[in-house]
Amino acid sequence: MKIKFLLFVFISTFLTVSCISQQTKAEQTKIDIAPENPYKCLGYNLSEKSSYLLPYPVGTDYHLVQGNCTRYSHKGTNRYAYDFGMPIGHEITAARGGLVYFVDMDTPDNTFRGKRRYRRYPNARGNAILIEHDDGTVGVYFHLKQNGALVKKGDTVVQGQPIALSGSSGFTTGPHLHFAVRRSRTDRQSLPVTFRNADPGEDFNLKSGNTYLALNSDK
Repeated sequence: MKIKFLLFVFISTFLTVSCISQQTKAEQTKIDIAPENPYKCLGYNLSEKSSYLLPYPVGTDYHLVQGNCTRYSHKGTNRYAYDFGMPIGHEITAARGGLVYFVDMDTPDNTFRGKRRYRRYPNARGNAILIEHDDGTVGVYFHLKQNGALVKKGDTVVQGQPIALSGSSGFTTGPHLHFAVRRSRTDRQSLPVTFRNADPGEDFNLKSGNTYLALNSDK
């Protein structure tokens, strides 16, 4: 009888520890936005609850030429970036409102074209606008048209407001907008982002190769 009781206690303890261990692993998986595997993305919120809109005007659609966690350039701290293919001179809007704290518009378009040589260039991002949101995160908009800013440093912008014209500055393989959200001004780790007004809708991240229409959003 005593042996049966000890066996019962052992099995119960093992199952309890096992459940706690599994729960801890699940929680870690949910919050680990920068796993060791540079091509694995985690941590997305449902798009219907997202604080972000697509970074272009309602009624327009663009092809996502490179999504998250790719073996080309969206990896490491840059893994949660999106590249929307768009011709030079098209309007870009604020995916989320905030304070414009950085504007750089001096780089000509079609500066560096190629594949993996971009690391050799000091300004691979090209022309850029950075917007700090109310939670301290930062929206980055890269490869903009030279002198294409529609806002200036110190401006406060609202979501959906035109902020710049698209370009092909810095290291690019063609005209496109590189958009991402960083943890903060000093931490360049990109964060998983979804968009609540994308059509077709995606529960989580947008998929490379798809074209997404920006719908009207009343939120």
